[in-house]
Order: sequence, then structure tokens, then C-alpha cells
Amino acid sequence: ITRLGEGFAQRGSIQPSAIIRSMLVLEDFARIIEAYQVENVFAVATSIVREAKNGEAFIAQIHKKTGIPVRTLSGSEEARLTLKGVLSAVPQPTRNALVFDIGGGSTEFILTEDTRPLKVESTPLGVVFLSETLPISDPPRPQELARLSTTIRKHLSLVDFHNLLPTVLPHGDPSPLSLIGTAGTVTTLAAIDQKMERYDPNTINNYRLSRETLVTIFQRL
Repeated sequence: ITRLGEGFAQRGSIQPSAIIRSMLVLEDFARIIEAYQVENVFAVATSIVREAKNGEAFIAQIHKKTGIPVRTLSGSEEARLTLKGVLSAVPQPTRNALVFDIGGGSTEFILTEDTRPLKVESTPLGVVFLSETLPISDPPRPQELARLSTTIRKHLSLVDFHNLLPTVLPHGDPSPLSLIGTAGTVTTLAAIDQKMERYDPNTINNYRLSRETLVTIFQRL
């Protein structure tokens, strides 16, 4: 994890320090790939590289220094691959599911039917983006949390699933809809609830968190 989105919110480009950190990791990956004589390498870039003013230059630099070709995914491609990855580890328990992926630069919502993506919505609610645009103290002050909550609610109100949900949920009943989260925020919350000291994905995948549990953890933090 190289925090590629550091400083992006203020400058709209990938910062030199983030490039250096990422290049060191990618050069290490390239050495491992070469050592094992890997024949096929598939590397992709997501939201920060897609939106950064110097995203293409960064990709060119990666290829020049490591030989690894990187393709930038569109938002819909990113969502489709995210969904495929999530459902390979977490079987969809109901016909319809809403999968959310909290990243550094954005959060994606994917409404599915029988593992097929029906609609994708992307919001700028990435954890790096939010922490840089709306920094909070430690411990956070009430007014800081209120400001953060207002911003998040504003962006979530623009996620338009309302027109689609009645077509996939009988009589608008949300009970057949599963909510599935992926990425570091969700898995960390699951680890906290299990009082986990050493990370074990086998007990994280398919772990259920109630709203009450999430509220308790939030208040504790």
C-alpha cells in the first residue's frame, strides 16, 4: 500500500513522493516476476491514475523502468472486476446485492442481479480524499465529525438507485437485498469486532456486521 492518492485532492496529480514509493514496490514486483519467469502479466490502474493530470506519464514511467504494461480501467470496468473479485470470495447470498468498494480516491456502489452488474455509481468518497479535504483531530472534535458526515450524506444522496430498485425488489421491499462491502475499511471493522490480533482472511470473508455493531465501533473510535 503506497498511498498513491496522497495530495491528489489539492493538486489533481500524483505527487512525486507517491510516485517514488510506488516505483520502488513495482520494481520489486518486476524482480519477482523475472525470477519466476512469469510469461503473462496483467496490470491495471484505477481511479487516481485515471483522473490524475500526470496519470499517463506515470504509466509510461512504470513501463520504462519495469517493463510492466499497465492499462487504465474505466469506472465501469473497475466495478465489473471488483464485483468478480468480491463474489469469488463472498458468495452472493440473495438474488440481488449492493456491493460497495471503499478506496482511497473514490467509493463505488454496484447493484447486482444474479452476480450480473445492473448499475454502477461512483462517488468521490475515498478515504485519502476525505482525510485530506476534511482533516480531523485525534481525538476528532464533534464539529469535525459533523462536517464530515454532512459531506458524506450529500454525496450519498446523489447515488441514484431509487429508480432501479423497484424493478429488482418486489414491492420495494429491501429484505431480499444483500449489502456486501470490500476493501480495507470494511475488513478492518470486521477485524475489530472479532478482536483479531493477526489478520486472517478466512474469518473476515462472509463475516456479518450489524448496524448496531458498526455504531458501537464508531463511538469507541
